Amino acid sequence: MKQSLQLVYLQIISIILGFTTLIYVASSLPAELFAITAIYSVTSSLIIIFSNTGLETYAMRNVLVWKENEELDKIRLVISQAIFLRICFAFVLVAPMIVYSYYISKYKFDGEYFSLFVFMTFLSIIAAINESLALLLKSFNKYLSAAFIFFVINILGKILAFVLFLKFVGQLIVYLKQ
Repeated sequence: MKQSLQLVYLQIISIILGFTTLIYVASSLPAELFAITAIYSVTSSLIIIFSNTGLETYAMRNVLVWKENEELDKIRLVISQAIFLRICFAFVLVAPMIVYSYYISKYKFDGEYFSLFVFMTFLSIIAAINESLALLLKSFNKYLSAAFIFFVINILGKILAFVLFLKFVGQLIVYLKQ
């Protein structure tokens, strides 16, 4: 019960922070820059979704039983395969995402931001690995730890993005208006 309440508190704080950040950033950014953040969301979501092999789900269903039966080799094998295959599939997805980045850059942004979109594609691999690790933590019944990882990354990521936004985007907006 205590773990459930902590999960709910983490989710509420994350939702409030995300909603506040979204409203502030959306109201402060020009449409073009906000579109770039949306492209990152699309890129990241596609890589996270399509790099999932299902091994994390298999681990979630079996790890506690294997742990009880002291079949640690099976646990090690499934975890290493899940992480390795997630990374491999994510890298395979980089090629179509670079094509997507080129298309979006050329036809929607007049050839600008291509290198930024490619960089965002590679950052999405980290998000996919994070997703895999969180699911594997859940397989050990560590739901609070998995939620805490997402929470910390969300909070730290949003705070860092907010600080960078305040520091650099104001200068960028002035530059774009010139």
